[in-house]
Amino acid sequence: MALSDVDLINISQFLISLMMTVVFLLAWRIMEKKTYVLMWSLFYVFAAVNGILNAINDLFPDRNLYWVVVNGVSLLTQALALAGFRMRAGRRPFPPMIMAYFLLVELLVVVFTYWQPHMGLRMVFIPFSGAVVVFAIVREIARTESRLRTAEISAMVLFALYAVVQLTSGTLALLQGAARNEHWLSLYSQVNFLFMPAFFAGLGLFTLLILVDDLASKLKHQAITDYLTGLLNRRGFKQQAEALIQQQDKLGKNLAVIVADIDHFKKINDQYGHQVGDEVLKEVSMWMNKLLLPPSVMGRTGGEEFAVVVPVADLKEAGQLAEHLRLQLSEQSHKTNAKLRITGSFGVALIHDQLESALIQADHAMYQAKAQGRDRVVLAA
Repeated sequence: MALSDVDLINISQFLISLMMTVVFLLAWRIMEKKTYVLMWSLFYVFAAVNGILNAINDLFPDRNLYWVVVNGVSLLTQALALAGFRMRAGRRPFPPMIMAYFLLVELLVVVFTYWQPHMGLRMVFIPFSGAVVVFAIVREIARTESRLRTAEISAMVLFALYAVVQLTSGTLALLQGAARNEHWLSLYSQVNFLFMPAFFAGLGLFTLLILVDDLASKLKHQAITDYLTGLLNRRGFKQQAEALIQQQDKLGKNLAVIVADIDHFKKINDQYGHQVGDEVLKEVSMWMNKLLLPPSVMGRTGGEEFAVVVPVADLKEAGQLAEHLRLQLSEQSHKTNAKLRITGSFGVALIHDQLESALIQADHAMYQAKAQGRDRVVLAA
């Protein structure tokens, strides 16, 4: 028996969906088994089921039953796609309101298929729902990052185009009216089935591009972040500090660098163990970071050494801020663990030309603070 063009399109959608299922399963393993990636793999599983159901629709004993089942599967794919993007944005995948929405759409399909037969209305809900879901996905992508990356913007554009196609096919279906109209049905089929395989492949590829971009962004973040404290490491600190220096004219203030070193940290490790030492580093970084206001930059630049670049009026104000950090460090550590008296030695220098020279000056001042008895602030001459 010869296959029709629509059958061939449905089979191609099935094959594309199977391929994308495997690709997303592999991505799930690579991406630390993120659940939202698994959701997208399941999306393509049911998209493949949808393609098969459309291809074998003549085998259904009841045409209405076929319509209700295939639309139910379509809604399930929409739900899984949206759930994946909601999870990527850190939101609940299936809140009650969204579940109620999909159940309502399926109920309307049943109503206008069995109880109040209407060709246009029973065909309009799935493409229109698809457009609503795709626009919701675009919104989830937009709210995931404070600054959208190129991959996300590209995916949003493609998703929006897909939503327009869905709205167009839904409108053509609705124009049939209550009875079957071959003219509008033909136009509906051409729009709906002609673009479907290409968009299914495109949506998957652009979603994969987002995943690759997420991984690249994570690796970049890890490259400039201290694994223990979550602060910038030395490399990241210098990068962001240099960026802040480039904005100094806009800030209208001087910039100062403060270098702090935890006193007698080796004794803490030797007496209490490295686990306690690690906790001290995390607590010190948390206490100091809470006291700083944007656009200050703070990083862990050595074993027990921290550096901060802050906008100030002059060296005196920078010294006052360092003194405040020193006092708070001592007070907070006493509240947390009275047995551990954590103090720090601080060196302060203004940034005149280059960050590196200011860091050297502040570092020398910090060693002077240690030589003078520790737990104090020294300003660079």
